[in-house]
Amino acid sequence: MLLRGGIKIETKSAQYPERLGSVAPDLIVCCEAGQISDETRIWLTGRTMEKRGQVFYTGTLEDEGRNRQWAWYIELGSAWMEDKTAEHSGYSLPSWDNDAVFPGGRADPEILLKESQWKEFTGSDFMFMRRIAGVPTGVQYQVYPQLDDRDLLRPLPYGTQFARHFGGCDYGTVHPTALDIVGFTKEVVAWVRECAWSGDQRDPGDRDWLLAQRARLRDTYHCWEWATDPNERYLARSIMGQAVSITAREPRIGLVQARLNSGRLYFDINGPGVPALYEEMRRVHRYKTRAGEVRLDRKDDDRTAALEDAMELSDAVKKWEPQPMTTRLVYGNRRPRREFSRFKV
Repeated sequence: MLLRGGIKIETKSAQYPERLGSVAPDLIVCCEAGQISDETRIWLTGRTMEKRGQVFYTGTLEDEGRNRQWAWYIELGSAWMEDKTAEHSGYSLPSWDNDAVFPGGRADPEILLKESQWKEFTGSDFMFMRRIAGVPTGVQYQVYPQLDDRDLLRPLPYGTQFARHFGGCDYGTVHPTALDIVGFTKEVVAWVRECAWSGDQRDPGDRDWLLAQRARLRDTYHCWEWATDPNERYLARSIMGQAVSITAREPRIGLVQARLNSGRLYFDINGPGVPALYEEMRRVHRYKTRAGEVRLDRKDDDRTAALEDAMELSDAVKKWEPQPMTTRLVYGNRRPRREFSRFKV
């Protein structure tokens, strides 16, 4: 759209962030900002450098499990509302400020009706505060509320010695693949050391990427024991003899929660991909169905599921001393192949 004075307005999709770097605008307005990734946000801020432009992030605080959400929007918005500076500021615009639609303001009958209906349906004012009042109130039915304590995401102490490493893998067929590495000290304190994630731009079924990452993580951390979700048992057994979980998702969640509650699970802030895993785990939540049942939302939890698999495998091991690897040659019809001994669940 070309306006008087030579002002040009263009609309662009954020589905492919690299395409946003073709021009240097004077102003960027990002709609439904909570649904764009941190990568896209960095692209946008980079395009304002040439003309010293501004970026406006707008949108609702959706969180009922239907749209993918990113934590930065809520976190930065909340912080900027409290600390307004020349560089950044945040504002909450409740629906009742639109007096053309809601002439009664906060006491408008329609506002009061929605508040009553949503509170009756959800049992709290969480949805009303976010969708109507525009106030960030966190995550409803959060699975890992312990992670709101930022002290769990810390640098790995220098000289930490690990007795053993375990790997967890959440295979991607229609969703990204994730591989997590968890190291255990002799005191049985767990540290999440690395998280490899295929991301949104890669084919979920990229077997070559998966095998390359498995080999790299295995050699880097001397990690020979891996586990995966029981729903992926057939794919797991076809790739390097992966051990398969023997429990449902909820018991694995309980194992992770138990370690968090006892202060025996930490996340290395300098570990590749670990901060992103940490933020994803903070967003993992349950949702309430119309029938009143609370179910786990399985969207965008690949890295979290991989960690849960690794933790379950580790809890099945009784000895924490490093165990020597043994090899044997197996002769088939064509040529000998080398097999490594693996832990089996």
